[in-house]
Amino acid sequence: MTVAGIFCGLFSRKKKSKKNAIPPFKIDIIILRNGSEPQLPAVALLDTQCQKGNWISSRLVERLGVSDQVRTDIEAVEVWDANGKPVKACGAVDLVWRPHPNGERNHWCRFYVLPRSGDKFDIILGADFIHANGLLLLNLPALLTLTEHEKIKKKEQLDIAAAKKRQAEEKAELEARRKQREKDIEAGHQDGQSS
Repeated sequence: MTVAGIFCGLFSRKKKSKKNAIPPFKIDIIILRNGSEPQLPAVALLDTQCQKGNWISSRLVERLGVSDQVRTDIEAVEVWDANGKPVKACGAVDLVWRPHPNGERNHWCRFYVLPRSGDKFDIILGADFIHANGLLLLNLPALLTLTEHEKIKKKEQLDIAAAKKRQAEEKAELEARRKQREKDIEAGHQDGQSS
């Protein structure tokens, strides 16, 4: 299992463009205190490769002042960073957040807390959350469909052969009509010249 950006710095804050655009797959959020009071802005990364829950940095947990709410009686969740090293969650915390500045819908999420060595981001929203909330939609017509090659069945082979035969007959008929038309035109020229 890979959590993109744990050690790669994919969530490092880069300079924004002149228009202050958020890079793709990142959203500004605000974390709410007691489910309603604004508390702290953060940046969330949408990570389709994160197959085990949502994640929060221990640095952000401390900034939020919710270290005492981190549950350690959870099932041990372990992922691997981009370098293939195991990273184990040091607990989980439940938080409410919404997109900022125009978000109207609050989201409750359980976040696994990463140890200090892995907190190169604020928040990662994993594949399950992304899928459940329709945050990333595929443009299916833009994708090439790959199918497994199967052996052609006898009936299909006969159908293909019949279609090829029909195509050849139609092509020959069209060619014959074209030649006949050329002959007719040629004959018309000859009749016109002889009169």
